[in-house]
Amino acid sequence: MIVWLWDAGSGRGVTDDQTHAQLAAEAYMRSGRADAASVEKAHLVTGIRALHPGYARTGQGWTAQHRRGAPIQWVPLPASPQRAAS
Repeated sequence: MIVWLWDAGSGRGVTDDQTHAQLAAEAYMRSGRADAASVEKAHLVTGIRALHPGYARTGQGWTAQHRRGAPIQWVPLPASPQRAAS
């Protein structure tokens, strides 16, 4: 199962798609509780050996910064060295 993780200041969440994650992070930034945010695609990890589910981040995602009066623009996360070598 693919999910989207978002982080904005002290706010964090999990959504079902990229757009919902970006909108949630943007709302947090516009509220003044965060100056920057990130959204990342992840896989839900479950199994019989794991007592608690978790998320495996893919490295695919976006970051944004909020400046008062300016539109929020999302830019891709930099490629990780491991992904660039693949």
